Amino acid sequence: MDSVMSLMREVELSEKAAEKAKREVDDCSLYINAEIDELILAQQQAKETNEKRAREVYTKKYDLAAKMDELQFRVFGVLDEGDGCVATIDKMLKSLEKRLTSALIKKEAADKEKLEKEVALAYHKSRMEELVKESKRLDEEAMENFLVVIQHLIA
Repeated sequence: MDSVMSLMREVELSEKAAEKAKREVDDCSLYINAEIDELILAQQQAKETNEKRAREVYTKKYDLAAKMDELQFRVFGVLDEGDGCVATIDKMLKSLEKRLTSALIKKEAADKEKLEKEVALAYHKSRMEELVKESKRLDEEAMENFLVVIQHLIA
């Protein structure tokens, strides 16, 4: 009899566990179904957004193709006129090259003149320092001679 009672308790516990698992599955199913519904809605919105974006891209592509045709037409027109433009640009290029060469020569001459003036300045500063030293030496020598004369007069 104990074994029957024990088996009954075990069966009741198992039935309760099964019911609990069923409730959890039901709860989980509701959650999963809600998630699935949200994902389906998000997919629909993404699909609509992508379709809208595809229409925008197609429209822009069509506009760009039209602009490309117009640009090609203009380029062909410019190419027809291009020979005259190329000659003008060639003249401008030659003129600019001459101006650049002239500017470089002038800069080089100015740099050379500056260097020469700096060298001359350094030479004159050096010469002035030598003159100042010579002047001081002569002043000292004159002072020594004066002192010698005074000593002879006193003595």
